[in-house]
Amino acid sequence: MRDLIEGLGGRQEYRLASFALISGLILSLNLSQSWALLAFAIGGLSYVALVLLTYFRLQDASLSGWWLLPMILVFHVGPRWELGSWAWGSITFYPSGFIFLVPVIIGWFAATRNPDALPK
Repeated sequence: MRDLIEGLGGRQEYRLASFALISGLILSLNLSQSWALLAFAIGGLSYVALVLLTYFRLQDASLSGWWLLPMILVFHVGPRWELGSWAWGSITFYPSGFIFLVPVIIGWFAATRNPDALPK
């Protein structure tokens, strides 16, 4: 399993895998109430996989793992919009929720470390 995740640590592979995982997160938001358990499972697994994959991508780029903090701790500040309300809940959009994508975007553009340049 670790070899699979580390294999996706390259920049090009990471872009494709992170795009697929973010699509899984968005897809899980669009499932109806009767599919709530499936939506939670898809969203939860996609999120955990994205965090792990981003961690290994940042390690591959010789960046600190502290960059994962904006992915884990998201504070909803600023404006918000109610997108819908039902008897069982509502959906609210916070633009500050996109802060969790900062480490993903860093992973998309960070250069892979050169193992020959490391001190021996």
